[in-house]
Amino acid sequence: MPKQFRYYHHGRQVATNEALNECGSLRDGYSLVVSKTMRDNAADTQRITDGTNNPLAGHRPGWRINANDTAARAARARCYDEYIQELTTAWRRGKEVVVPDAPKASGNDAMPVPDIETAYRLYAEEISQAWKTPR
Repeated sequence: MPKQFRYYHHGRQVATNEALNECGSLRDGYSLVVSKTMRDNAADTQRITDGTNNPLAGHRPGWRINANDTAARAARARCYDEYIQELTTAWRRGKEVVVPDAPKASGNDAMPVPDIETAYRLYAEEISQAWKTPR
């Protein structure tokens, strides 16, 4: 990095390799100081974004990507498209309900049940016998 960048951690100046992780992102708790001339030069370009192209997005909590990283943008778009596809086609998979604390047929975390009545029956059986199980 050019000398215009200075990195700090708890008030002391640190080296670039200490302040940045292996991906080149600033580590948690570290700060970056940019000289005035560098800020003036880069004021019209956004270097970090949350993928929404909102210039104020940098002031909100959450993840960030390099604004020029097309692979990261493509991955974000692909994940978002998969999410929307999952939401819009969930009704096609049937009325299977997952009950987290149902009696398990296998070592899985939850047992799928065919309908809400079965799920309620399993739940009622479990809570009616819960007093027998020591904590």
